[in-house]
Amino acid sequence: MRKITIAVVALLVGGLLLVAGAAQAKQGFYLGLGAASMNVSGDLADPTTWGCNSNCTSGALFGQFPGGTGSSLNIGYGFNDNIALEIYSVSSKANSTYSGGVQFAFPTTVTASMIDLRFSAKIGKESEVFARLGPSAGLSAAYTRNAVVNNTVTDSTLSGSGPGYAAGAEIMFGKVGVGFSVAQFTATFDTIEIGGTKYAYKALGSNTVSTSDVMLSYHF
Repeated sequence: MRKITIAVVALLVGGLLLVAGAAQAKQGFYLGLGAASMNVSGDLADPTTWGCNSNCTSGALFGQFPGGTGSSLNIGYGFNDNIALEIYSVSSKANSTYSGGVQFAFPTTVTASMIDLRFSAKIGKESEVFARLGPSAGLSAAYTRNAVVNNTVTDSTLSGSGPGYAAGAEIMFGKVGVGFSVAQFTATFDTIEIGGTKYAYKALGSNTVSTSDVMLSYHF
């Protein structure tokens, strides 16, 4: 349902972009920091194992990531009042839990990021709506002490890629912007790194990460 809602918001923003006038967005570089929330589905929500033998002396356990709060970062450059190139990232940290006879908990940081084009349109004297389109977004899940290599406990990271998109609004106060956005990232994990060594990873399915954030940005 959340995925459908974000898609509808993105379509509405796209329609406004077609009919609105010049945007309020500043040209040049800008930097944003925000507070975010994250919800997940797919592999991230399903406990599983990787490479474990009968005693699991080498392998990894992946728990259920509950989502939660975190932070967002945005670095952009406005080519003109309507189009900007951005690096947008949202990160959340929580304990993933694995239940397989014995319950384990692993501190986990999930990061969704994309290089995107931002399209903006003015809706008021000092406000605008925008849409972000990132055809190749990245998703990573960094687990702490959830893996074993030759009986030695270590960390692991899952990573993959897929599309990402977002929609939101921003109000300008001089060079400072206050914005709100919702985003959707869909990615399939294809790589696992354990103890500094990377291996191919066959995912159970794709992951959907839904985020929302409130951000303060400064336009240089």
